[in-house]
Amino acid sequence: MRKIILASLLLAITFACGDDKEKGRVLPLNTQKQQISYLMGADNAGQLLQDPNFAKYDKDQILKGFEQGLTDEKSFDAACQTTIQNLLGPTQQEFNEKYAKDASLCIGKFIGGMFKSSWKQAKSYDEFDKEYLVYGFELGLKKEDTLIAKDVKATMLKDFMTKINTRVMGEVTKKETAFFNKVKQIASIKELPNGLYMETIQAGTGGSPTATSDVKAHYVLMNTEGDTLQSSLNGPQIPVFNLGSVIPGWTIGIPFMKKGGKYKLYVPQNMAYGKDSPDPNTIPPFSTLVFYVELVDFGPMGTVK
Repeated sequence: MRKIILASLLLAITFACGDDKEKGRVLPLNTQKQQISYLMGADNAGQLLQDPNFAKYDKDQILKGFEQGLTDEKSFDAACQTTIQNLLGPTQQEFNEKYAKDASLCIGKFIGGMFKSSWKQAKSYDEFDKEYLVYGFELGLKKEDTLIAKDVKATMLKDFMTKINTRVMGEVTKKETAFFNKVKQIASIKELPNGLYMETIQAGTGGSPTATSDVKAHYVLMNTEGDTLQSSLNGPQIPVFNLGSVIPGWTIGIPFMKKGGKYKLYVPQNMAYGKDSPDPNTIPPFSTLVFYVELVDFGPMGTVK
């Protein structure tokens, strides 16, 4: 089967290169790294094609921004955020063509920066060749990413992602197991369902919420090294959450807490955000998390203010 796939790939590349000679530069796809980089670049461009405003963007600026984002994942800055806001207006439904060129550059920076950041977090950015990422992205923007046949492309991407996920999850599991072996030694620790652990800092004297309750609680989100990632303690108000719309670790863990108490909740990655981090720069994918929680109040949905 592997020989058949490789043979198909070589045929696809040969015929595609012959068709594209008149369309611009053609880079050889000789190595798997080149091929995967090309495919991932094209795939990122393909997602942008779904934007209803795609035809109005400056494609050259998007490409330029994408390359800058791959060079510096922080190139999408506050100025870019303002530019995008000016482009789309206060309703986010407008399109002010005055800002189209600058916004196109910023969109490219965002896509390139997010790509680099997320793959660096997965310790896998070295799997890619920047030149071929840009090459694939360029042809994707032009809807000319035909150098590899669709059926071969799907197989290659699936095999690549399986390889990366297997390696990443192996590293995550090893690190998480070591961390929870230490957590289990804490004197006041309590094991909860689904791999959660709760440490009582100060016992509460009130009742406990259910998995569908609204809760009013201060929290500090930390990583396994104890670094603070988010905190509500210095905010103007105490946050209110519904336990049906938060991470599974909170839905399952907070009902074991009592009103007025202070606790630490140790949450394995699959009970936190898993691969879908809301902010990969702050919370890397597959992060084991620790929450300090002060349970101030709770009640049925819609009753807690």
